[in-house]
Amino acid sequence: MQKNTTLTKTRVKHSNLIMDIGMCDGLDTSYYLYKGFRVVAVDADPHLCEQAGVRFHTHIQDGNLIILNCGIADKEEIIPFYRNSKNPAFSTFDPALASPSGSFERLDVTCTTLRALFEQFGIPYYAKIDIEGYDERAIESLTMDIVPEYISVELNFSENILERLQKLGYTKFKLINQTYHTTSLEIAADETVWRLLRKVGRKVSPFRSFMRMLPSSIRPRTEWDTPYRPDNWQPGGKSYSGPFGEDTHGLWQTFEHVQKVFKRVKSTSSYTWWDVHAKK
Repeated sequence: MQKNTTLTKTRVKHSNLIMDIGMCDGLDTSYYLYKGFRVVAVDADPHLCEQAGVRFHTHIQDGNLIILNCGIADKEEIIPFYRNSKNPAFSTFDPALASPSGSFERLDVTCTTLRALFEQFGIPYYAKIDIEGYDERAIESLTMDIVPEYISVELNFSENILERLQKLGYTKFKLINQTYHTTSLEIAADETVWRLLRKVGRKVSPFRSFMRMLPSSIRPRTEWDTPYRPDNWQPGGKSYSGPFGEDTHGLWQTFEHVQKVFKRVKSTSSYTWWDVHAKK
């Protein structure tokens, strides 16, 4: 596993570089390497970094992958990290998200900033940020002069990420449902209607087939969607952020449109597993 080095303050843009912030089990990193990109993968969990170092040994030796064992925050500091021993995807720096169930192990982890990484390795073509509750803090260090062309951020735990991305100069957005990596929404906001549709769809095969034929804009996302795989990539697991950039599903939308859609999504569910993808 390669170690962090002294900052170079270059701010060079790299069209072949992706930063995987929240590497987790390495599915996204594997996908970006499959797509032919160089990758800087970051994770606060030392166990996951060690495992990835073994798994991706050849890519590291070839210079196509750098793995950094650190956290990402709005400033450089050492803070408690709550590692979930049962499901590392739920590990977090946010103590409010660390369940008292006993499955969390507390570790002190050194954090850096996205700005520092971009200054050290260059500004990536795309940055994926999925760090369980610290996503908003991760982008606080960025300014309009040092942002990637494409970025995605998990929206589950923040109301302000969309506004922050707009202030960074992003003008086009997509809300991506992380279950199937599509932009489709429920066909009805009313929970009673939704449950009725689901029940009919499960019991009546012709109705289910009909629903799958509908355009994604009016097809329920959680029952009849299929995973969106434009390049036939098979992740082999669930913790996969999906396609990025122009390969994402659906049309790019305005800030006002996605803000309205996200408010609708939030109003129908207390937990919303969605990412926002943005482009300059």
